[in-house]
Amino acid sequence: MDQRGRVEEELLSDEDEENFQAAIQTPTGSQGRVIRQSADFRSNHTFPPFSRLPDDNSIHEGFYTSQDEFHYFPRRHWCFFGEVVSVQFFARLRIVVRDKSGTMVPIAFYDDGRGTEFLGKVRPGFTVAILYAIQHGFLDLTTGIRLEDCSSIEVLPLPLTELFQLSDKVYQYYTETDGKRKCHGCDKQKTSLLRCAKCSFFWYCSKDCQIEGWNKKGHKQDCKILWDTDLQSMFLLKWDYFTRSVEFPLMIGNERE
Repeated sequence: MDQRGRVEEELLSDEDEENFQAAIQTPTGSQGRVIRQSADFRSNHTFPPFSRLPDDNSIHEGFYTSQDEFHYFPRRHWCFFGEVVSVQFFARLRIVVRDKSGTMVPIAFYDDGRGTEFLGKVRPGFTVAILYAIQHGFLDLTTGIRLEDCSSIEVLPLPLTELFQLSDKVYQYYTETDGKRKCHGCDKQKTSLLRCAKCSFFWYCSKDCQIEGWNKKGHKQDCKILWDTDLQSMFLLKWDYFTRSVEFPLMIGNERE
């Protein structure tokens, strides 16, 4: 049996073979269509490090707007990412995370349950995503994030560096320009490709290219992570287009492509 045959046999025996086989042929678009892009998690505008977050003692015009100069609301969506470094529980859940700039940030849970529902969910090496995060000065003179509503936080089961690497790949291969997308297997730009039906973020010319992407370019692992509907929604949310605040689980409705 040649190498290609062994690869196909491996796929057929894998428990996730239905994901591979479920790909459907879908045109990526037509000439002149508006470019489609996923969110770029490396963007400091939408996914700022802790130092660029607004604080709870002032109104930052880059994040908030007002129609009457009295009531303020977000002018756009934003999200903070931090990789969990330590987890403590004394009266309430308190975690320390490392942000994209390397800054250590304490996060204290001040919800009604004091973070108990997240015990066991937050682990060192996992990444937390916090919608509309703001800086808060604690009584012990540290500055971090005071979390009062747990619907604003999601735990992603991978390190921050791997999340950014996944974002890079999704941004590269999901983007549609002038009706074309890039094949994840051979990197050629085409108008009609095979789409992964499970995650819908990666596209292929043929089964050979799917095998290349699945076994040699990491899609077997990436696809499982992308099954998470909140993560999918974070990639597809129009972050600069604000009509209402969103929360986890994300229900982005008409804001989704």
